Formats: sequence, C-alpha cells, structure tokens
Amino acid sequence: MPQVSINELAGLLEHLALMQSRRADIFRLAGEIRVNSDRLLGLMEAAELLGFATITQGDVTLTPLGETFAEASILARK
Repeated sequence: MPQVSINELAGLLEHLALMQSRRADIFRLAGEIRVNSDRLLGLMEAAELLGFATITQGDVTLTPLGETFAEASILARK
C-alpha cells in the first residue's frame, strides 16, 4: 500500500465526486488538485487498492464505494 495521507485521499475522492461524470484524466487531475505526478500516482494506487476508484486508459473513475466515502461525514468515514 502506498504511503498517502487519508486527507489527501479524501480530497481526491471529493474532487472526483464533484465532477459530473465522476471521471477525470489523470494527467490533468494533478494540476487541478495541485499535487505532483508522483504523489498523484500514489493516491491513484491507494484509491484503486481500496476499491474507491478504477483506472482505465489514463482516466480515473470513482466507484460507488468511492462516491459513498466522498459524500460521508468524517464520523462515518472513520
């Protein structure tokens, strides 16, 4: 499991949840959430391993589980 902060992961999932399609181009996403590409790839790997997102052809898509996590309160996330 890559070493990422839960706050960074939650921020990524919340950003994806705000997008209409729940999908984003990975390379554009780095600029949108202001992280370097190495950090973003770690976040992507963690999100995919936890079942929060899928990665296909350079795009990341939020899964239903990821949507639930992104929309949950802090207490529910714990």
